[in-house]
Amino acid sequence: LQDLGIKPSLIIPKPKAHEASYNKFVPSHGKDLLVDIGYESTMFCFFRKGQLWYVRNIAMGGSNLSKGLDKEIKKNENIVKKKLENMGKPPVINEKIKDKLFKLSVKSNPILDIFSGEVRKTVEYIKNEFAIEAIDNVFLCGNGSLNEGLKENLKTVIGKSYDLIYPIFKPAYKISDYIDFVSPFGSALYLSDKFNLIPKRYKESWQFNYLK
Repeated sequence: LQDLGIKPSLIIPKPKAHEASYNKFVPSHGKDLLVDIGYESTMFCFFRKGQLWYVRNIAMGGSNLSKGLDKEIKKNENIVKKKLENMGKPPVINEKIKDKLFKLSVKSNPILDIFSGEVRKTVEYIKNEFAIEAIDNVFLCGNGSLNEGLKENLKTVIGKSYDLIYPIFKPAYKISDYIDFVSPFGSALYLSDKFNLIPKRYKESWQFNYLK
């Protein structure tokens, strides 16, 4: 930032930016999970009565889901082309077959299965750790949340559908234009007092004082 000539007056941790956006854009608060699917990572934020209780990051995002889908499409296309060749037909796939292969590939995307497993693991941990029977609402944001097949897969994993969370503008807008603006807008909305991520016991240790 210094090289760019930018002098930030305040640095906001991403989970707190999500908390600010959540409290602004979600009208009623319960035991809710916000899932921010970025390009190469995903952040899970669990809220209870408007307050952030738990954060988890995984090194998997929208690009992984897209690459997994592309690989699955190519694999299925090669299988069809080989079958056509064995039948003595030219290995040309028409648009109708391509559409069917796409839908099949979405369902069989192995990366989507791995991602869904991480979602399931996160949900189960939250339920056990905070002694709750179920999560009330699931909100998705980040450009990766628009990936094909994600909605149906998460509904199976979590047992309910989800809502997209994004800033609302007028006149008409497209969700895809603003779905990845939740974190930046949360930073601008953050008005709470400063807080410190360093535990008090560590601040009092000799290691911390040595580093100062």
